Amino acid sequence: MLENLPYFQRHLNEDLANVNVVISQAVQSEVALIAQIGTYIISAGGKRLRPVIVLAFCRLCGGEADKAMPFACALEMIHTYSLIHDDLPCMDNDDMRRGKPSNHKVYGENYAFLAGDGLLTKAFETALSSEAFRNVGMERAAYAAAVLARCAGEYGMVGGQCIDLATENRTVSLDELCEKD
Repeated sequence: MLENLPYFQRHLNEDLANVNVVISQAVQSEVALIAQIGTYIISAGGKRLRPVIVLAFCRLCGGEADKAMPFACALEMIHTYSLIHDDLPCMDNDDMRRGKPSNHKVYGENYAFLAGDGLLTKAFETALSSEAFRNVGMERAAYAAAVLARCAGEYGMVGGQCIDLATENRTVSLDELCEKD
């Protein structure tokens, strides 16, 4: 098993570099403030575990990781958007993220909110891009985007955040946590 470590390490470094390039390009905009905020968000770092796992899993299943890149990056954009929104005063009110002032501390709540929304939108634009269609076909790309939307929405991350807010400062039973209503 350890003999595969150099192979994994090489792919890890390549994948991290490629993910960072794709995400950095995705947050660029002709609107200067949007580009500035996007660059700030992405330059804050992060381990990029989610996209690396997507690419590694693709390879494990016999696929070509470069063809999964739009979906891997879309997942990271959704994760980053969720962190921006989670830091807002109306949620967890965190002043710092990854060792830097939170987005709302630098640009204000209104722009932080829009930056998060912009990343969420950009994630689906990336997952449904012409590159994604060329890589896996329209039907598979649309299905992947639908799964991503469900996991990010009311049956996933957004629903989880609602439960978090509704149960703040009290003990929650497992049954209540698993409720679907």
